[in-house]
Amino acid sequence: MHPRPFHPFRRQPALGRGPFRRHLTGLLVSSFLVGAFAAVPATAAPAAPDELPPQEPGVTLRVFDVQVPLDEL
Repeated sequence: MHPRPFHPFRRQPALGRGPFRRHLTGLLVSSFLVGAFAAVPATAAPAAPDELPPQEPGVTLRVFDVQVPLDEL
């Protein structure tokens, strides 16, 4: 037994449905993905050495607790 009754005079699918719509959707999705991944990321100009604040040696070791006295490192 069929889940739906048989209709001998079934309407033709409207334009824009079926394979054309499937191809159009695939084309739009693929063009969006290509455009999103091909976009050139913005790059920042490196700062001049004059603009950087004075650096202190050993700041990283003081920020992170390494569980070892600094004399042993």
